[in-house]
Amino acid sequence: MSKPDSKELEALLKLPENRYCADCKTPGPRWASVNLGIFVCINCSGIHRAMGVHISQVRSVTLDTWTREQYDTAKSIGNEKANEYWEAKLPSGFKRPNSSDMFSLEKFIRDKYERKLYIQKKKKNRPKKKIHTRKSPSKVSDSKKSQKPKKKIVLKKPVSNQETNDKIQNQKETLVNFKDNSQERSNSTQPNNTFNLMNEFTDLSMNHAQRRSEPNISQLKSQQNSMQNNADSLILLEPTQPTFGVNQQNNQKKNLILSMFDSPNKFPTTQPIMNQQSANRVTRSKKKTSQKSKTKTKKT
Repeated sequence: MSKPDSKELEALLKLPENRYCADCKTPGPRWASVNLGIFVCINCSGIHRAMGVHISQVRSVTLDTWTREQYDTAKSIGNEKANEYWEAKLPSGFKRPNSSDMFSLEKFIRDKYERKLYIQKKKKNRPKKKIHTRKSPSKVSDSKKSQKPKKKIVLKKPVSNQETNDKIQNQKETLVNFKDNSQERSNSTQPNNTFNLMNEFTDLSMNHAQRRSEPNISQLKSQQNSMQNNADSLILLEPTQPTFGVNQQNNQKKNLILSMFDSPNKFPTTQPIMNQQSANRVTRSKKKTSQKSKTKTKKT
């Protein structure tokens, strides 16, 4: 297939919907987005190129060569049809930004093609989910009852009074027989040696009484011998220490207590308490002094 001529491209630009830029509406556009099928000015073409080839593929009408497929898309779509799709939800009183304000123009173009804010999104016809409704318990029970087979009702014959009396008499007879059998078994299980046990118990008690009445001579002799040994061992021991020192101490304590009650302001003169050993020492020293004095007198 042959490539499109410049005359064919110029013919597309002369169409009334393509005489103005698709985004900012400036007259005389010389650039086009081949994949979108629109014609734009030089300022908008720079923003389309900045978005990337995956969104918009920019070509010049005079400088670049076009393929037949690109020409067909631009011819079939155009600016009018493209804006019907990309600006479907654009507000009625919306003011388009001019090329003088590049910041707001870039924001508008990105919202339009990149973010797709003004496209009318189609609702997908999703299959409706089946809602499983639970049956009420009354309906379920009714359905189960309907499935179950009906039971046959059998009428019993009426029982006469004679038959009931006969049954009661038979029961009484069985109870009486059971009691008689139980008594016979209990009599058979009782021991026959009850009197023998009593006799043995009386014999044992008599033997014990006889043994207690008869004294045991050997035991009496052993008790007498033990008593004598204990009497021999019980010997009164004389006190090893004399009571001289103890009595003296007690007398001194009494004198001290009495003197304290007689003169509360004056303390009594206490004398040293003498033990037995100290008393013996005193007597020995006195004897020695007396002997020395005797020897001196003899020498003189």
